[in-house]
Amino acid sequence: MCRNSYYFLIFLIAAVFSQEDVLCPEHEVFKRCMKECQEPHCYEDRFLEECDEECSGKCTCENGYFRSRVDGRCHQYEECPKPRCGENEEFVECGTLCEPECGAPFPRNCDSIECLPNVCQCKSGYKRGFNGCQLPDAKC
Repeated sequence: MCRNSYYFLIFLIAAVFSQEDVLCPEHEVFKRCMKECQEPHCYEDRFLEECDEECSGKCTCENGYFRSRVDGRCHQYEECPKPRCGENEEFVECGTLCEPECGAPFPRNCDSIECLPNVCQCKSGYKRGFNGCQLPDAKC
């Protein structure tokens, strides 16, 4: 009985100390209580709201770094890799809310000059449809 308690105590001590000694990749630090939804990502809102997720111990980006959904690594914001865009799309740093859409014979009346930061939008001459960006004459 004492022997089992001894092994349990050793296991418990090892578990506690192992969390402190977690080796994380470059530009990452271990946090005992980190919510996945609160980790800052490249090209996404930098001011994250509270969320209902349970926290867990994990490696997360250091302050001033953002996780890339392209390569999974932490980068300074200016060095974040651009997201991969779909066929007939291109990455734009300041996109429009008034992207041309299939089924609209004329551009919709859109007075918004708001910028959508860092998005993929249809290349010139293409319209947004159910299957991505298409030429207006083809299945649009």
